[in-house]
Amino acid sequence: MEGFVRTREVIPSIAWIILGVMICLGSTSMRLGSLSSPGPGLFPFIIGCVMILVSISQAIVYAFKKSETGHFWQNREGVKGVIIVLVLLSFYALALMHLGFSLCTFLFFVAILKTLGRKSWNYALSTALIVSFFSYMVFAVWLKINLPKGPLGI
Repeated sequence: MEGFVRTREVIPSIAWIILGVMICLGSTSMRLGSLSSPGPGLFPFIIGCVMILVSISQAIVYAFKKSETGHFWQNREGVKGVIIVLVLLSFYALALMHLGFSLCTFLFFVAILKTLGRKSWNYALSTALIVSFFSYMVFAVWLKINLPKGPLGI
């Protein structure tokens, strides 16, 4: 039974590795550019590579860890958290062009911190504001990436 539990824990990591490879392959169809002059495919390519590396390391950890009393799929909170993140990411992707990058990012982090982090409203709002501001500064100002602007023009 222990080998079956390990296999069930490694399978999600393999799925993330496959998704990372697909993102990398898809991003190469766009111009990658360089770090000093990034193209539209560079950021997705980097994210895909990071996903692959993290997933490989996670698969190795799961493959060699000692069996515990339960695993992820037996934990309802863990499955619920994954579903919440997938739903919020879907809404983020759908609303990005309509609400703009800054507002969508702010709302996404508030939702994550309130639902999964169970943080106070003050903490969730202030953290989401800081994350939104710095992500805007990195992507729009430093990397000069044209981000979707919402109805407020930001």
